[in-house]
Amino acid sequence: MKILPASAVNSLLWQERKRWDVLSICREGDLPLIVFCRRHCHVNCDDLSDGDLYDPEVREQIAALRRIAPSPAHIQQALGFAREVGTEHLVIHCRQAISRSPAIAFCILLDQLRSTNAAIERLYQLRPQAIPNSLIVRLGLQVVLGSDADFDAVIAEMRLRGGGAEASREMD
Repeated sequence: MKILPASAVNSLLWQERKRWDVLSICREGDLPLIVFCRRHCHVNCDDLSDGDLYDPEVREQIAALRRIAPSPAHIQQALGFAREVGTEHLVIHCRQAISRSPAIAFCILLDQLRSTNAAIERLYQLRPQAIPNSLIVRLGLQVVLGSDADFDAVIAEMRLRGGGAEASREMD
């Protein structure tokens, strides 16, 4: 598994033609042209965090801008693709590979490893600069484990490793 910014995906695919499956986590308009991949899955969502959805003023702005909040369906879509293609040759990307794609990678790793600690450890081996999107992390815990009871501990560990767990809306 690799976690890359959108700008680096095609050069990897060009170097290793038809070897990689690609999971894109971005809005339709931000989706780069993906060539030379085996299979491609697009999860259409914005980088909205847990806190964004609780602030009524921010919720109004989100609605006005037609931004798409991550949902359990997005997590299930990504997990289904990863289960289908495997993770050995899976590239996950968003715009900068800081927030959404590391959070989705965490969900996939959690699904495979069934341990939050092991998933966090592997995530930061793959992408040390990750600051995973807190909403996607919460949803991943709910979808994979059936509960987000470990959310505070997971976010605290991610803050220690990546410098923060709440991604800036401009970051990714």
